[in-house]
Amino acid sequence: MTTRRPIAMSIDENDKAELQTLPHRLKAQGEQLVGRVHLFKLARLRTYFGDQWEHLSDRIHETFRSILKGHATGSMAYFPYDEDSYMVYSFRGSTKNAHIRSEEIAQEILLKLLGSEAPAGLVEVYTLVRMDGGHTGFQLLAPSVEVPDLHTLSDIQFLYRPLMCVHDKTISSYQCLPVRAQGSIGSSAGYDVLKTIGNPKEIAALDQLTLEHATDEYRKLVKNQAHSRILLPIHFATLSNSALGQEYLKKCRASFPSKSSAISFEVFGLPERLTEYNFGSLVWQLRSAAPHICARVSIDHPDFVDLRVAGVQAVSIDLYDDFRSEHQLLELLNRFCELTHKENLQTYVTGIRTVSLNTAAICAGADYVGGYPVSEISRTVKDKNKFDLHRQYLSAMNAAKHSHHPSD
Repeated sequence: MTTRRPIAMSIDENDKAELQTLPHRLKAQGEQLVGRVHLFKLARLRTYFGDQWEHLSDRIHETFRSILKGHATGSMAYFPYDEDSYMVYSFRGSTKNAHIRSEEIAQEILLKLLGSEAPAGLVEVYTLVRMDGGHTGFQLLAPSVEVPDLHTLSDIQFLYRPLMCVHDKTISSYQCLPVRAQGSIGSSAGYDVLKTIGNPKEIAALDQLTLEHATDEYRKLVKNQAHSRILLPIHFATLSNSALGQEYLKKCRASFPSKSSAISFEVFGLPERLTEYNFGSLVWQLRSAAPHICARVSIDHPDFVDLRVAGVQAVSIDLYDDFRSEHQLLELLNRFCELTHKENLQTYVTGIRTVSLNTAAICAGADYVGGYPVSEISRTVKDKNKFDLHRQYLSAMNAAKHSHHPSD
């Protein structure tokens, strides 16, 4: 077996010695490395590109190394195995997570090079396994694109957060929000309801379940002749997986009218280097089901040019778990709205915990601000609902005023 010197990425000092001995350990102690070593073969990708390979190979290898570096978390290293393959070694974590990460890496390189329509299996992933006779060897890792049983998510409930349009003070949009009880510690919301963080199959299962619930709510709205819009979450991991993404969009088109204004997509989990992922093609596919696309970002997102170029019309932030001081959040809100409006993007601000932050979001120029979630839209609104400031705030303030008794 021909090996080269390993290339370490974000590796702790204590792991360097272990990394340097990896080629020898593959021969002498392979049994201990079962499930932790993965071999990525680009031979089928080379065949796919044919005569273009000689011109593109440097770029492809550079892209592959960039993806591997992006997945490095102080517990992973790689080295070239031969001309068209790489070996990846996971120092820590479960073998299951190592398999999942390897699948994500293979999907990412295809997405970057060929877009979301890339044929599956062009990057083959092998994992070190125990073979018959007690030896170890590499076996092709079967891609796990199937969506798990939705019964595993049966305890998840859904709420709908009203979004007030600041321009005309109407509430005509509702953000779909999955929630899950977490025993005595309260509840989790959004993609935090998943028990395994970062598992693409569980993410896709949640996206499918959310779509089904929103479809039922949409049908109730149609029956009641209401005209509210549902902001539907969808994760980048689902969209960027060719099989999972196409299956999701197929169900969307079957559930809602073509390019329906009754739904909008809110895309979560966007990677940092968006231009490397052909995000524009994913947005184009989403637009075949709904014309309005929103991207979830952090309040201190550095730049919005890539999102505007990709074709999204809006960006959203959630402040509920941001416990920085209000003074810091006020400055960040002003900066956020200034940068987004510079790119002609609408802004959604949710998770507002105080009246002062609500006021700050409006003054900063937010287009939509979120309220308290409700269990069903159809029971809440018949049509566009005018925002009632007295009902929302002044009544509570008056109650507090009358309950105050100054001391003698």
